[in-house]
Order: sequence, then C-alpha cells, then structure tokens
Amino acid sequence: MCFLAGTNQERTLADTSGDKCWCQVGYFGADCGIPEAAWFSMYKDKFPDTRLTPRTVPRRIINGLPVNHEYAMFEARNARTVRLRGLPLLKGLRDDDLFVLSDADELPTKEVVTFLKVYDGYPEPVSFALRWNVFGFFWQKPPDESWWTWLKGPREALSEVSSAATISMLRDVLYNNAFYIRKSGLWQYYRLAKNLRHYRDRGHYVKEWVVGTSGHYAGWHCSWCFSPENMIRKMDSAQTNDVPSLG
Repeated sequence: MCFLAGTNQERTLADTSGDKCWCQVGYFGADCGIPEAAWFSMYKDKFPDTRLTPRTVPRRIINGLPVNHEYAMFEARNARTVRLRGLPLLKGLRDDDLFVLSDADELPTKEVVTFLKVYDGYPEPVSFALRWNVFGFFWQKPPDESWWTWLKGPREALSEVSSAATISMLRDVLYNNAFYIRKSGLWQYYRLAKNLRHYRDRGHYVKEWVVGTSGHYAGWHCSWCFSPENMIRKMDSAQTNDVPSLG
C-alpha cells in the first residue's frame, strides 16, 4: 500500500509489476510515506529496518500554543490549536495521541505533522529542526561566531526546539506539565529520570529525536516576524529576567 500524498501515482500505476511505490520528490520509503525531514535526520541510514508501521487509524495531534500577541501567525498554521489551560479539559484523549507544544512563530511543515500522525514506531520526545528566519521569511539568522565557524566555515543556524510527546509520556513521565516538553536538561532530575526508566521498561521507544537537518527542514521559525508596533509590544511584555534574543 502506498502513501497517497507521497506517491507518483502515474508512474506507480504504469509499473506492470504492481509491487512498487514510486515516490514524489521529497518522499522516501517503501510506501513513500517518509518526508525528507524525517528521512535525512534518521531513516536514510536505517532503511529498511526503520521500525515504522502505518497506522490503521491516524492518531490525533493536539497543538498547544502559548500566545502573547502573535495572532497574525495563526494564518500560517495548519494544525488545530488549543490553549494550554484547556488541556485538562479535553475529553476522550488516547494514550498515543501526540501533544505538540510550539510557539506561535514556530511552524512545522504539514508533511512532518502528517508523518507523525499516520505512523507508529518513531521515538519520543520529538524535536523539530526549523529554518530560522528573522523579521520575515526572506532573511535567515546569521551563523553564530564560534571556533567551529573559524575552523570549518559558516554553518547554517537552525532553531532546534523540543516540541512533541505522546499523551502517555505527558501523563506518566512529565506530570501532565506540557511546558516540561520544552525544558532542556530535563532528564537529570531524579523523579523525572525514574519515571522515564519505568516508561521505557513498559516497552515505549524513548530517544530524543531531532526531525530535520540543514536543507531538509521540519518547518520554519520566524523570529520577530510582525509589525514594528508589535515588536515594541513584545519587548514591553517580556519577562523582567529575559535577555535580548532573536526568539
């Protein structure tokens, strides 16, 4: 069975053998269901032993979105969004539903979100490597000055954000605190590390995975992509201990 959106249907139907899916540009795998961001960040080197299996019923994606004033960015999003305070009020959640926490200026691609929705077998938690633009989608964030730049030359600055975990991980490991998904160095805390060991022992595939690489992005992070008036509003509303950043 071929993944419809990733399959070159004309070529596949013309193949008289009838046992091969011919993929569209940007899709890979036996069923043409792996988008390039996932393929080049993990599955290229594992194929065909990917552990991936297509789902009979797609999982649901719950997108948590903390909002300050970036309402204009809503128009660029395809996922359904809910306020974080509404998470405990959601009914009928399944353990394998995926909770994605992203800022309003972080835009994962439809292809990556669909992949996470229709497959089992990838690890969690999931991070996105996003193309990092500033002030608009036409300016990229410049590379950071570092010894690597001096040694190897400029390297594209990607925005890597920990963004997704299943409802079962959120409940059984992270105490239903959605913001823990974003916290770096989380597993050094004893209680969370203990929860994580028990969670892994129950058969869950636990490994921090970054979807996307340079040139094969999982989406876009567009920092300060709003009007001058809203830039001022963002700076005025920042927490007192925030340092200057391009976030």
